[in-house]
Amino acid sequence: MENKSKLYGLVMQCPFGDECHDCPLKEIRKINDFEKQIEIIDSMTNDEINKIASFHDNRRFEREKHLWNNHIEIREKKEKTD
Repeated sequence: MENKSKLYGLVMQCPFGDECHDCPLKEIRKINDFEKQIEIIDSMTNDEINKIASFHDNRRFEREKHLWNNHIEIREKKEKTD
């Protein structure tokens, strides 16, 4: 159910602003009737829904993995000496 809810939001718009060329929701997004889009998602099997959600999660990781490579240096807080 959680993945189905996720698809409802993803079908409205790609959160990255530009969908990838092989996005499984690309064709559904072209339909200008949100109720029809919801109908299509509701007719999908759980396996189809999970595959699309997994596809999106993997793409998100690929697009954001450079952020994980930038390590933040954490230093210990120095004690005040008066």
